[in-house]
Amino acid sequence: MSNDTASHDPQKELHAARKCALKYLKYHETVLKALMPVLLDKLAPEDRVKSRKLMRKLSTVVQWECSPDFSDEEARSGYIRRHFPHRSAQLGIILSHPDVVRLQQERSSEHELLVASLGGGPGCDVVGMVLHRNFTSQPRGLRVHVLDIEQGWRQANDVLLECLRACDVECRGDAVVFSSCDIVRPLSDGANFTLAQEMPALDIVLLSFVIAENLKAVRENEFAMFKDMFERVKPSCLILVLDCTHKFFEALQDLALSFGWQSRRIEWPKDINGHCKNAQEQAEDDGQEESDLLMEEEHPLYMEHLYFNAKDLDRDGVINEQEFELHFQSISSDREEEEEDAMGAQLGGKWFVGNETDAGKKAFEQVDKNKDKKVTWDEWVAELFHDQPQEPFYVDGALGDVMTVDMMRSFDLDNDDHLNLTEIRNFVGKYMNREMVEAGVAGFSSDKPRKGGVGMSYLFLLEFDKDHDSKVKVSVEEWKDGFHVRR
Repeated sequence: MSNDTASHDPQKELHAARKCALKYLKYHETVLKALMPVLLDKLAPEDRVKSRKLMRKLSTVVQWECSPDFSDEEARSGYIRRHFPHRSAQLGIILSHPDVVRLQQERSSEHELLVASLGGGPGCDVVGMVLHRNFTSQPRGLRVHVLDIEQGWRQANDVLLECLRACDVECRGDAVVFSSCDIVRPLSDGANFTLAQEMPALDIVLLSFVIAENLKAVRENEFAMFKDMFERVKPSCLILVLDCTHKFFEALQDLALSFGWQSRRIEWPKDINGHCKNAQEQAEDDGQEESDLLMEEEHPLYMEHLYFNAKDLDRDGVINEQEFELHFQSISSDREEEEEDAMGAQLGGKWFVGNETDAGKKAFEQVDKNKDKKVTWDEWVAELFHDQPQEPFYVDGALGDVMTVDMMRSFDLDNDDHLNLTEIRNFVGKYMNREMVEAGVAGFSSDKPRKGGVGMSYLFLLEFDKDHDSKVKVSVEEWKDGFHVRR
């Protein structure tokens, strides 16, 4: 956002800027490979259990619109390992976008660049600013105020420049200052004292992945701090917002316009964003099992995972007895639209009918396998796909001579010799036996072609995907083994 009134084509110079951004990302990757071990060595050792719990809570940020607790230093180290590389890269490529470059050139001067990183946490923005400045050979020094409500982030920020110098990154004359900040409160609040003092002189304000996780409180306080910010920053200030969702952008843009500011949405080609995603995936690989906690939309249990998280009201990663009872109360009436694809609601409905008034208690005891008074995600999934025989029924009955490889390939829309979940649902919707499967589970409708319900599609996938290779696909060989066909 800026108080600039000149018009500009957002696609102009994008091709040349893309080449420059890709070069920057290679430079950034080289530096971060050297920096991360040095930085993590200065911090508390990571506790993988604690950091995984923090990641679970972060997976519900957009849904709950409130920030998790970052007070545990061992969990914070895991957050830094996982998020620091791609978060710092994202700022650099935004600063490389031609729209942003042009705005910076119009405001260029030789004085020290004063930056505020609101909700800046471990200092990802600091590294992004320093590396982008060095890559573009800008002569200006940087003074970055990292402001966050969690004081535990101070330790990482205090050693950042030292770690960068240890990796031969030029940062002479730069300064990092950590202070308190609470974006849900107005600037007049004591927690925002430093920000209020510095606001009129700021050249850049960065809000990186901080609004969405506090959105509920920000809305309740009617964007108080943002109103103060738009009123007090100088007209040449550049305000950059990066976040995991766009759902609040319209409200923020309208607010900016009411103060005479203009806003622009910065978009890069997919290959640029893909490089940042690859950095995150590498961090997830380093974290072993952590990648399982944040499911992608194409994962067959994605909707079920959202449903499980929605029932975890205290966001501690498990469902206790009280939360489970509330789950049963909710399924006794009409389910909300967003829960219709969750198998837990269907399964819970059967328990409710079968056990009547004490349904919740009996069901909880059945699902809580180790009797520790809480249901984990693994226990939830185990109950959905238990060890009792589960076999889908098909229209033709005798499958061996009918379900040939040619039949499989007729549903293989992308011709990769595998059936993904969408293709499996198309197959299940056509060949499931209507009389032997409940319509609500099988997903039948009058529409043609029918699409199989998620419940039976999961069942098909789990029965046939024998290697469980996380690709969420059934291969030709798995199809042949499952249907006992030779051709």
